[in-house]
Amino acid sequence: RIEMLAMATRKALVPQVVSGRALARKVASAPARLRGQAAASVRVRRRVTTTRLQATSSNGDTLGVIIVDHGSKKKDSNEMLDAFADLYKRKTGRDLVEVAHMELCEPSIETALTKCYSRGARDIVVAPYFLSPGRHIKQDIPRIVRNAAKNYPDVNIEIAQPIGLDPLLAEVIESRVKAASEEL
Repeated sequence: RIEMLAMATRKALVPQVVSGRALARKVASAPARLRGQAAASVRVRRRVTTTRLQATSSNGDTLGVIIVDHGSKKKDSNEMLDAFADLYKRKTGRDLVEVAHMELCEPSIETALTKCYSRGARDIVVAPYFLSPGRHIKQDIPRIVRNAAKNYPDVNIEIAQPIGLDPLLAEVIESRVKAASEEL
């Protein structure tokens, strides 16, 4: 089973699903242009899940995380995802983390899924390393995951929302603006 998770947390890298009332409050406080996106994402899945970082899923199975980006022909760009995965592991304490590229290079989503499975994961969250919910998030990644998951009928896979709007991103951009302005 593959489902999209609604992002409703201030911690950029911890996707969660919230109850209908809590999400309704968040949607109501969102800018008008974003309300439709948030409402659409909640219709996909309504079950409440925990945001506590845990090595196992709610049913006790080992939880795997696949961080997926677009992929590039440039080696340096792809190595950045590896570096981010290492940072993610250190910050969260998660061990079963694999990287994948949606296209253009290896490891593919299917390869990462195979690695997670061989390491014991039966619950896997695919976390897109994308900012906004474009075609890749809405169509391509779910299709690729669905096709790869056919080989693993005993695995539960969730696809988290992209990074999206988060106050922490504003802080990151501001730090880059300050650094660049010092060069003027």
